[in-house]
Amino acid sequence: MTNDNDINDDIDNLLQPTQAEKNIQFETLYKSMLPHLNNNYSELVAAHLLLILKLEGIIGDKITPKDMDMIEDMKEKISEDKELAKEVYRLIKAIKGN
Repeated sequence: MTNDNDINDDIDNLLQPTQAEKNIQFETLYKSMLPHLNNNYSELVAAHLLLILKLEGIIGDKITPKDMDMIEDMKEKISEDKELAKEVYRLIKAIKGN
């Protein structure tokens, strides 16, 4: 016997985007943001992080000072870790297509 909560959970799961769909959505949105950004690594990383957090629902419709502090902290952690910084740069470069 199936209860209503199980059915609702199944429907919610069906409507959730897959990781591949999230990746496509992220890449499409990020590419549309690129013309509005300077070719500055710090801005590109901030936009990258902001978009990820927004798509995951961590940041709401309005970006608060707390959200910006979180992004700045994340940028700092990335810049302190050489391997992570290289990986983020590689991802941004791959999305940009150059």
